[in-house]
Amino acid sequence: CCHPYTACERGTNENSNKMIRRFSLKVLTLEKFLKKEIKAAETWLNNYPREILRFKSADIVFNEWRQFVI
Repeated sequence: CCHPYTACERGTNENSNKMIRRFSLKVLTLEKFLKKEIKAAETWLNNYPREILRFKSADIVFNEWRQFVI
């Protein structure tokens, strides 16, 4: 979700939406997905390397942050 008047968030948000559509194809509601399909898409997205994160995955960045905070 991006905030109003924050253009820098829209590119990442739209890219994430595009990647989610790889799994959903033409399905319009999440009720048609099985929990394991949603989990597979979530795992794939969290482990996908992103340029905005210096080609690290969101999972790696989150774990690095968590170790720093704890």
